[in-house]
Amino acid sequence: MREDVLLIRTAVLGDLAVPLSAVAAVRVDDRTSPGFGTRHVDDNAIACSVTSHTNVTITLDRPREFTPRKGGKREIAHIRFNADEPADAAREISKILAHPL
Repeated sequence: MREDVLLIRTAVLGDLAVPLSAVAAVRVDDRTSPGFGTRHVDDNAIACSVTSHTNVTITLDRPREFTPRKGGKREIAHIRFNADEPADAAREISKILAHPL
């Protein structure tokens, strides 16, 4: 995390910068989302991962427009990603949301 941005890294597949002001909630959420990289996985979610496994979900404060490298523009409400320690990641992000810098 930087001061005002959560940076979700997917190795050589690219990064996704999420303004912390756009994050409403975060939770541990173990899922399989077909594919890899940053991609649409259902009507209102994207996944950012090197494999098909994600274990953290961010809920945005409102639907936001997103255009991945492949695929068309859509509004998303959730971002799923994989963290080495999902409970720690969710806890740290929640702490920052509760007490912005």
